[in-house]
Amino acid sequence: MRDHVTVSRESLYEQVWSEPVLKVATRYQISGTALAKICRKMQIPVPPPGYWARKLHGYTPGRPDLPSLPEGTPSVARIEQRPPRAQPSPEIEAHIAREAEEKNQIHVAARLGRAHSLVHQAGEVLRAQKPDERGILGPPWRERCLDIRVSRASLPRALRIMDALLKAVERRGFHIATSEGERVATHIEGLGEKVEIGLEERSTRQEHVPSQEERDSKAKRGWTLAPRWDYEPSGILQLRIKEVWGDRIRKSWSDDTGSTLSASSGSGPRPNGGEWSSSNSAGQKSNA
Repeated sequence: MRDHVTVSRESLYEQVWSEPVLKVATRYQISGTALAKICRKMQIPVPPPGYWARKLHGYTPGRPDLPSLPEGTPSVARIEQRPPRAQPSPEIEAHIAREAEEKNQIHVAARLGRAHSLVHQAGEVLRAQKPDERGILGPPWRERCLDIRVSRASLPRALRIMDALLKAVERRGFHIATSEGERVATHIEGLGEKVEIGLEERSTRQEHVPSQEERDSKAKRGWTLAPRWDYEPSGILQLRIKEVWGDRIRKSWSDDTGSTLSASSGSGPRPNGGEWSSSNSAGQKSNA
């Protein structure tokens, strides 16, 4: 159960105008975004961008008065504090140290050779599917399959990424499971934890340009079934941890400009010759 503190609206107003919102939020053990939401809800004005930089250079920018609240609106905020991050056990620390070694990076092959059985099965299942309205292939309902949702063009790379990941996970003594039932899911199980993962491709969108037929239909009937947006696969893949834990835990790694599924963190995917590698900090949720 989270601890909470109460603070008056007037006190919070003075605090956010005495030091940056992020510093105030840190003191209350919440995020800056959470504190900003509280201020908006209680109609507390906060310093605009550049305010503290101007003060640092000797300016004395003014601040707006605290407006009156409508009658009946609470004037005291109840702030729920985040629990402190649990420290990893010695066993987890040992895993993290091993995974930091260069030899333990996960490398994706340029070609899919002897695929993991789950990857082979997923390839057969997904190749047989029709893309949805966004051009994305996905596992069929109630069929056991890895949680991969990508375009047909990106499927070979997605399979190679999952193949490398699954084989590396099993070499570390962990278990891979796909769900049965109504919801497709992929889990990594190990060190007493069960982590759901998925690999998906982002879509781009642009405003739909109506065809002549659609324009004629709208002119005749006053409405049209034409969509507002057209979607296309972007080619950008994203590996996600799909459980929701906390706002301090990294949950996704994705392609960025010039590399694929790369990240600055040593515990996440990194570029490797135009492909993907990872220093996977096994067993710790924030580094999965």
